[in-house]
Amino acid sequence: MIDETGRKSALAGGKRAGCWWAAQAMPESTSHLLIGEGIATVLSAREATGWPGVATLSCANLKSVAEAMRRRYPGANLVILADLGNGQARAGEAARAVDGALAVPDFGGRENEDLTDFNDLAHCQGIDTIKRLIMYAKTATNDPGTSRWEKPVLESVTSLERVIDALAELKPIEYEPYRKSMARRFGLRPSILDAAVRERRRELEEVPAGSGILAPLPKPWPDPVDGAALLDELRAVYTRHLVLPDHAAEALALWTLGTYIYNSFRIWPKLLVTSPEKRCGKSTLRETLEAVARQAMPTSNITPAALFRTIDMAHPTITIDEADAFLADNDDLRGIINSGHTKRGAFVIRCDGDDNQPKRFSTWAPMAIFMIKLPADTIVDRSIVIQLRRKLPSERVERMPLDLDERCLPIRRRCVRWAEDNAEKLKRADPDMPQHGNDRALDNWLPLFAIAEAAGGEWPVNVRLAFNGLETLDEDDGIGPLILRDIRTVFTERRIERMFSRELVAALIEIEESPWAEWRRGKPLTQNSLARLLKPFGIRPHIIRIGPDIAKGYEFDRFRDAFARYIADETVTNHEKNAFSLTTPFQTVTPLQPRKHAGYSDFQTVTQNKDVTVEKPLKAAPQADCNGVTDEKPPSRKKNKKISKNPPKPNGDGRDIGEI
Repeated sequence: MIDETGRKSALAGGKRAGCWWAAQAMPESTSHLLIGEGIATVLSAREATGWPGVATLSCANLKSVAEAMRRRYPGANLVILADLGNGQARAGEAARAVDGALAVPDFGGRENEDLTDFNDLAHCQGIDTIKRLIMYAKTATNDPGTSRWEKPVLESVTSLERVIDALAELKPIEYEPYRKSMARRFGLRPSILDAAVRERRRELEEVPAGSGILAPLPKPWPDPVDGAALLDELRAVYTRHLVLPDHAAEALALWTLGTYIYNSFRIWPKLLVTSPEKRCGKSTLRETLEAVARQAMPTSNITPAALFRTIDMAHPTITIDEADAFLADNDDLRGIINSGHTKRGAFVIRCDGDDNQPKRFSTWAPMAIFMIKLPADTIVDRSIVIQLRRKLPSERVERMPLDLDERCLPIRRRCVRWAEDNAEKLKRADPDMPQHGNDRALDNWLPLFAIAEAAGGEWPVNVRLAFNGLETLDEDDGIGPLILRDIRTVFTERRIERMFSRELVAALIEIEESPWAEWRRGKPLTQNSLARLLKPFGIRPHIIRIGPDIAKGYEFDRFRDAFARYIADETVTNHEKNAFSLTTPFQTVTPLQPRKHAGYSDFQTVTQNKDVTVEKPLKAAPQADCNGVTDEKPPSRKKNKKISKNPPKPNGDGRDIGEI
């Protein structure tokens, strides 16, 4: 109770030992739980983290309540909130008793101002500071040579596997008092329990392949992990130290968790982190990723042979720093990076050994590439791209601690456990994917959508927002789709069906935001260059006639198939929509005659039954002319096939089809 003067007191004669005050209805299960001495402390910490919490109302009651919470939530991460002074020692004792984390308020040297708990910290430095301290709270350990497992806690554990885990961590002299009681409790002979503990110790001490260059994979979290809460933790790690583009933190959290479970998927995308210039946060992001990803191995200027041999030996999470310095001219390295995109084709073959026998080396591993500007399109096409920008002076983030890797160990352990529990489920995942014009982008993001759906919570929505916010369409990146898009713009804005090559090139050069004005070595696009760009799409210039003029050019109809296949509908600008509707057909190719009962001496159609252009057009009647026929073979200019010197005046610029 709190009286009118602010003095706190408990009900006289009330029971306190082992009892608590709950800040919310107690959940059936939880992955995190806050335990603090005072109500205000717990409420402030709960506001900062969103986690459930209980107050013990006395520092002497911390240990008994912590033990009760451990029995109630055996797999939860229990965070003991210390008060400075006498309460700090009691909080440490409680944390060690239940293998919990200890969070201590840090006032930056202002402790002598009668500031002691997390509620005081909220008033001094704000909720974000509380959240940071709790997120980085370390698991409490006893003094060297003593066990962190105390008898009341160990005896409260009901799972045999967890008991064996705990006993395996004890020294032989610490283990001996538990042998018979624990064996009797689970109906085992002590010798059987001894064998199980020895086996578990060997597992804990085993050194995995490649550990000479890698940190060992951490031991899994002992109990099931809430996937949504785990992704929230990963996102918080990134946003704490970095200014990121919108939705990038969600993509990073999903990709990071995926490094533990990538083997469940057919495709695993690269993570490509770029910036226009230096000092945009790439190194900070790389260090943060290495603290939470699965067995991250930093590399810089790695050789192709070292890369594929390392992956084949240990399958770590590769981080390649400063890739712009050595990747551009290294075709072998680019080929190895590209090969690791699809599981089935993730290998290279090299001659190996004294007898030079061909050997297959795996290149299947998560890979994060950090560089200034963009690499080759083949790498971009296989990547989730995060484009960083330099932080403004007004944008504040926390400085990265020196022991970030140690602080993130509990997160890595939870990632290992979640991956173990969901690996088989994700092999059969078929997530709901958004509509998009780029199939490769959908392939890249499918594993992230599957992870988000398996995690649940808000993450199915978060991954969709991240996809829409970060994924751009291919046509903005490739020259082929770009030239098609610009050609479509020219045709639709002018509402014409045909253009001579020279005039189409001139129109393209006038588009300021495109590269055609300085296409090669500072020189503009030419007719030959345009023809070479369009040749892969099966589009070639041919002889066309516009009014009285005949030259090589292009018809809109010949582009329609390429437009439909390589340019998504989303790229149609409002200006294009207003200028011309692509769903409205152009005017007919068949021209009207200049006057009634005039034109060719015999009636004919422009198109024959087999939809081919007339191979040999009929001779025009004397003193008559047409206003433009699209013949593959133009009329002969021999003396007996003269063209009228005074043709009718064309409508507009002479390129509209038909007379109005």
